[in-house]
Amino acid sequence: MQTILKTKLHTYLCESNPELVVHLEETFSLNNYLEEKIATIGTFIQDLIESGKPSYIIKELCMNRMTEDLKPSKFMYLKTLLEEEFAGDYLLMQENGTLTFEAINIIQETEHLFQEFPFNAESEDKPMLRYALTAFINDYLKQN
Repeated sequence: MQTILKTKLHTYLCESNPELVVHLEETFSLNNYLEEKIATIGTFIQDLIESGKPSYIIKELCMNRMTEDLKPSKFMYLKTLLEEEFAGDYLLMQENGTLTFEAINIIQETEHLFQEFPFNAESEDKPMLRYALTAFINDYLKQN
């Protein structure tokens, strides 16, 4: 079960938090991160197994628990913002295969904005972060 969850978590990270994957790979700590995440739910998994839950339910509950602190995804938010506000650039980046790379660059360069306008489930729909990111992206795209 742990191996399956580790694979599912890695896939989740690549799709929703690639900026974290890049950072963890740069520091050679991706495997440690995955192992630590799995370790934090060890007793939770055992409790679910002992309670007779089906494996698909166990996987879903474990994934929810392991990804709680990774939501909402800055990458997914930024990708949606690019698609909505910069459709032409978004399509071009998507077509030439640079969308993920550029989104990660933007996240890294705007980390101060995500700190200044805390990004969490409650603030995801508040306009200040969106306005600040839109202005930054506009300048970023003009320079590149």
